[in-house]
This record gives sequence, C-alpha cells and structure tokens, in this order.
Amino acid sequence: MPLIIGDPADPHVAAVVDAMHSKPLMVDAASILESAVTISANYVDVAGIELQATHAWLRRLAPAVWASAIDAPGADQASHAAAIAALAAIIRDPRFTWLTALDQFGKSENKAVQYRQASAAGVPVPKWLITTDPNSVPSTGTWVVKPLGPGSFIDGTGLGRIVPTRLVDITDPNVIAAAPFIIQQLIPATIHARVVTVGDNVWSATLPAENLPLDWRLSSESHRAFTRVPTPDHVHDLAREAARSNGVGFTAQDWIRDTSGSWWFVDLNPAGQWLFLPPEVAEPVTAAIAAFLDNHR
Repeated sequence: MPLIIGDPADPHVAAVVDAMHSKPLMVDAASILESAVTISANYVDVAGIELQATHAWLRRLAPAVWASAIDAPGADQASHAAAIAALAAIIRDPRFTWLTALDQFGKSENKAVQYRQASAAGVPVPKWLITTDPNSVPSTGTWVVKPLGPGSFIDGTGLGRIVPTRLVDITDPNVIAAAPFIIQQLIPATIHARVVTVGDNVWSATLPAENLPLDWRLSSESHRAFTRVPTPDHVHDLAREAARSNGVGFTAQDWIRDTSGSWWFVDLNPAGQWLFLPPEVAEPVTAAIAAFLDNHR
C-alpha cells in the first residue's frame, strides 16, 4: 500500500489519489493525534494497517492551519510537537522509497541552500545575500527583499497571508529588519514561469509579466492566467538540474525571463502547487506522482 504524508483535504493530495490505481494510506501530524498508531524498531501500524516496504510521497507534514498555532496554549504546542516527532519516526523508516526524502525536503526549503546547490550545478541564480548587518547591504544596483522563512502563512483569524517579494530602498538605514531576510538582485521580468519537475520529467507554463506586480502571487487573476506555452527546452534542462542538485524528486519552481531574453531561477518549493496551471500541464504532473506511488511493488 503506497503512503502519502499529507492532508486528505488538500486538493493536490485528492487529485493524486483520484489518479492512482491503488489505494494509498494517508497520514499527517493531525491524523497521528486522531488514529491508533504504533511504532517500534521493525513495526509501524497506522489505524490497524501495518506498513510494508512501499513508495511514498511527502506532500506536507501537517495541515496549513497548524501554522497559525504559534500562540496556541502550551498543551496544544506540546501535542503538535509530539505528533510531528512520531510522524518523522514513520517517515524515516528505511523500508520506504520516497519521491523526496524528509531530510532533502527540509534542506531544499532553505533558499540559501537551494541557491548554492543550483548555482553550483550551473543554474543561473540572481545575486543574493542574507544579512543583519546594515554595512553589508549593497550600495548600488536595484534589489528586492524576500522572506528567508515561509512565503505564506495562516494568521490568527485563519486567513491565508503572503509575505511578498518587494523592492528595497538600499539607502534606508532601516532596510535590515530584526529577522534575517534575503536581499536579491532585481531581475526585471517580461515572462514569469512555473516549472514543475517529477523525477526527470519536466512541465512548464508561462505568464506574461506586463501590468503585473513584482510578485505575481499578489494578483488573484494571475493564478488563472498562466498559459500552456512552455519555457524553452534549455530551461527545462536547467530546472531538472536545480531539482537534482537539491536531491528532490518533486519541485514547483519559479523562473523569470528578463528583458534581454535570458532566463533566471527564482526558487523551488518541494511542496509547491501545480493545480492552478493549465490542464495540459497540471494533469501530467498529477499522473506522474500517481504513477510513482502505484509502482510500489
């Protein structure tokens, strides 16, 4: 039985399950708190099902609403931490073959790490730095600031929020915030692209940048405006290298074409979204993940 670490209510999980020929076991940190779970040296049982060697996909460790639990009572924080620890013990069972392993998943979420790895593999990455020292801020050029941590979160009211990429005034002495941010060279965009990789397979969709904000995610219309026009083949090759260099089997990557026609890697997400893309792109991605999971024997 294939294993999916994720919330069954997640539309991406539901789409993959619908495309599968076999029935998977789905579990995440929230369900750990609600199910009968037993873990020992050589035995894992979830809801009465003993897990065997299988293919597995790590979508997300916990529901998105858990991100709003920072101010939750101490008992809730403790139970959440215990559930994550138990889930990690299941995930690290050596019998499972992962689309992306837990350690690589966590490592690749760090933008500084993914930039280093991708750049070393020959992927074009805009200049960047992370600093809390005002004296290290570049004195020339045009730069943007972007979050080092999650780019989105659930606030205390349950609403989803985006921490956008924005222009930074390098002459402002307060440009360095209390928390570390990434300062990165601005690449004026003519085209945005979402490039998705599953193993060695690559798909892409593009979005003309005209009249869009710097961070296209801030435009609700943009999520419905991606076209099935792909990026050039060499961008697919570079996206494949970005994924390989970071050791991840699935990525949702953002790319930009600049005013000279050159393409630049923006970042990758090992748990990014793809269902908003045109069906010609989204459906093969879903099918590829489902095929990996179905190939569990």
